[in-house]
Amino acid sequence: MAQSFKPIDSESVLVSGQVDSQPTKVFFDRHLMNMEFEELKDMNLYKFYSMKGLTPLLQQKRLFIDRVKSWEDNYENFFLKEKFYSKSAGVEINTDDVAHAFFGQCWTYALETDAMWRIYSTDKHGVRIQTKVGKLFSTIFVDDMCIADTWLGKVEYSPMTQINSYIKQQTQVDSYSIWQSLMPYTQFIKRTEFEHEKEFRIVKMLDSDTCDRYYDYKRLAFDIKVSDFIEEILLDPRLDEAEVEAQKQELVRLGVPESKISQSQLYHFVPITITLD
Repeated sequence: MAQSFKPIDSESVLVSGQVDSQPTKVFFDRHLMNMEFEELKDMNLYKFYSMKGLTPLLQQKRLFIDRVKSWEDNYENFFLKEKFYSKSAGVEINTDDVAHAFFGQCWTYALETDAMWRIYSTDKHGVRIQTKVGKLFSTIFVDDMCIADTWLGKVEYSPMTQINSYIKQQTQVDSYSIWQSLMPYTQFIKRTEFEHEKEFRIVKMLDSDTCDRYYDYKRLAFDIKVSDFIEEILLDPRLDEAEVEAQKQELVRLGVPESKISQSQLYHFVPITITLD
């Protein structure tokens, strides 16, 4: 069954389909980035949300992934921002439409860090949700008739000078290899300044006809079963007891089982007993 697209609001398009057979290791050998197939088994992923950002997911029971072009870092999608020139045709190649076709979502495989809480929970009311790679992939991979549009894996971190040298070297091969291999791979490369994020990504590329049809929409939406998809919600370690209870009750009101909600113990100090003579 071919995947279908249906606008559900002024900014989001719901993607639906049917998967009759799960992709094999052969698929992952081509679409899994910077990691081995065996690492996928039971691999935990984590994502930080503000309560405002998490609420639509819980209420609508949908995962939303944004266009890569909308991400804050100007170096995202850097490959398609380069200046392409066709020597044979004597013209510049515009890659704006290709860049517009990429959607993605960032997670982390780091359990938690002080930096993550301070960056993504500035008001101390951010939360961290946990799921597994297989659940994330199954959510996005809705159509086994077109398996070539989805990639996933760990982000590789390198100095920008090294990245530029690599790109120049790789673009000496044929055009087919550039667009089929190098273009998706560069979605999984970032500068070393972001290495602390230990990022995991899933990326989906729309075909040109679909991209044109939904050009003005900002994100894709995928149905999820919240009770299965979210394995745990962790609250900010800096909240006091009253704030923890208030946030917990708000999440329960939104449908999260209380048993899945806990507070991070990152700053919880347990003194040891030191006996002096």
